[in-house]
Amino acid sequence: MSKNKTVLLKYIVIFFVIIMSILFIKENIKKKTQSHITHSGTVSCFNANEKPKDKMTCELSSASRIGNYVVLANDKDGEQLLMYDIDSLKQKSYQRKVHPALKIPLEKPFFVKKVETTTVFENWVLAFSSYDRTTELAYTKAIAFKFNEITKKASDFYEFADEKIHKIIKKLLSDKSKEPIEYFKIEASAVVPNPTSEKERILLLGIREAGKSFKENENESSTKIIAVSISEKDGHVELGDDWKLLYTREHAKDFGLSSLEYNKEDKHLYALLAYEKGTNYAGKLIKISLTDLFQNKPFTSIDEVSFHDHKPEGLTYLGDNSYFIISDDDRTETPLPDGKRDVTESAFWIIKPVGK
Repeated sequence: MSKNKTVLLKYIVIFFVIIMSILFIKENIKKKTQSHITHSGTVSCFNANEKPKDKMTCELSSASRIGNYVVLANDKDGEQLLMYDIDSLKQKSYQRKVHPALKIPLEKPFFVKKVETTTVFENWVLAFSSYDRTTELAYTKAIAFKFNEITKKASDFYEFADEKIHKIIKKLLSDKSKEPIEYFKIEASAVVPNPTSEKERILLLGIREAGKSFKENENESSTKIIAVSISEKDGHVELGDDWKLLYTREHAKDFGLSSLEYNKEDKHLYALLAYEKGTNYAGKLIKISLTDLFQNKPFTSIDEVSFHDHKPEGLTYLGDNSYFIISDDDRTETPLPDGKRDVTESAFWIIKPVGK
C-alpha cells in the first residue's frame, strides 16, 4: 500500500472514531435527560430599586406553591420569604432577574435563621430551619402560618416544633449508623398521604448530610428520609409521636437530598439531589411511588443533565406536568446562557419530564 493511501486510511479511521464518539456522547446524554426545559433564567432576591445590604446574597434553598405564587426562602435572610408570580416566571422562555411580587415578613418571635425547606399542609405554609445547630434556638425551629391570596397578607404565625426534633432525629439516625450521629442537616420536606389510610397525612423530612460534624470529611451526603404523622387539631398543626427513619437507601455517592415534592396527580414523590465539592456543582431529579418509598426501593432518575454546574435546592409542582426548580449556588459566579450569575440572583428552570 502506498504511503498516501496509508495516510488517507489513517485519517478515515480517526474521523470514524470521532463520529462514533460524538454519537455515543449524544446517546448517553439523551439517556440521562428525560425532561424538557420550557422556561429558565434567574430570579432576584431584591426589588428593582432595592439596594442589597452588605454581603447579602441570593441563596435560595426551597420552593413551594401557594395559588399563583411560588414561595422561595433565602437561607441568608431568615426575616422574610419571597413570593414570585408564576405568570411572570413564564413571561419569556429565558429572562434574567425576575423580581419578587411580594415579600412575607416573619414576625419577630418566629424569626428563623436559615429557612432550609418549606412545604404546604392544608391551609398552612410550614417552614423549617436546618436543625444543624443545637446551641441557638433560631436554628432549631419549625413555624406555620397562613397566607391570604386576596389580602396578600400572612397571619396566624406560631411555632409547632422546636429543638426536641433535633434529639429525636439524631437518635433515629444514630440507631441505624455504625457510629453515633452528632450532626445532620434537614433540607427537604413534603406532606404525603399515608398509603394505608387515605385520610391520614405523613410529614417527610429529608436529610441532606449527616456525620460527626459540619466540617469537610466529617459527614457524608444523605438521601435518608424521616417520617412522622401530621394533622390539624383545634386550628393548629400537630406532629405525632410516631417518628421513624422511613427511607435509608442512598441514591448516588456525594449527592445529598435537597428538596421533596409530592405530586397528587401521578401519586409520586419527586426529589432533588445536589452535589457540592468546593465550587463544583451538579444536580439530579428523581422520583418514586409512595408504595416503593415505604418499601425502601430505589428512586428512578428523571434528569441528570439540566442542572449541570448548578446546585438545585428547591422543587415545586406547578400543574400541567410542569415543575419549578431553583438553585442555591452560594456566592459562586456560575455560568448562564448569556454570561455569569451574580450574587443577587439565582438560576431557575421550569421543566416537563418527557414521556409522562
